[in-house]
Amino acid sequence: MTSGVPHSVLAALAEPVMLTDAQGTITWANPAGVRGFGWDKVIGVPLAQRMLRWPMTKGDGVPLSAEEDPIALALATRRHVLDPRFTVELAPGHSEWFTINTVPLLDDGRVAGTASVVHDVTATVQLETELEAARETAEEANRLKDEFIAALSHELRTPLQPILGWTEVLRRHGRLDDVTTQALDAIRRNIRQQVRLVDDLLDLSRLVVTLPPAPVPM
Repeated sequence: MTSGVPHSVLAALAEPVMLTDAQGTITWANPAGVRGFGWDKVIGVPLAQRMLRWPMTKGDGVPLSAEEDPIALALATRRHVLDPRFTVELAPGHSEWFTINTVPLLDDGRVAGTASVVHDVTATVQLETELEAARETAEEANRLKDEFIAALSHELRTPLQPILGWTEVLRRHGRLDDVTTQALDAIRRNIRQQVRLVDDLLDLSRLVVTLPPAPVPM
């Protein structure tokens, strides 16, 4: 029995379960742990050797150190170690992601061992990776859009200002007939409208960038 839970109950769990003694040596593993990780081959193996024969690896490919091992941590701190992530190479060149929950087992106040349950989070990690890649792609697209709008604004403004300036020069110099005056007024009015449209485009772009993301109903 483990903290009042019979081995028969732990054996029925679909997720891998292992028990260790106070030195971190595996003393029992349920069928899911045997099938998934071959834990039957490391039963009775001291913790340091077990870590070499069944290494848990961080995301950067570096194996967990003895100080980072969840079982060693639970034994040393007498506290629950919950949800650290690690990878295990299940086949040559193929690793999957897991989390482990390890709790110390106490007997009359002393640590008698640990119990650990492992959960496969490969799909979750893949989804997180895809979401992060999508976020980075969206941010890059947004940056390129801002650069494009800024460049477009500059290109649109550049010819408008001289045109507007020369219409003012023509209005202030010489006598103009009514048709020419109306034409210059129309040119000036439309140029100013064009400038306002460019400004509105830039303001809208800034507004969209600063708006918080809205939740998407699932």
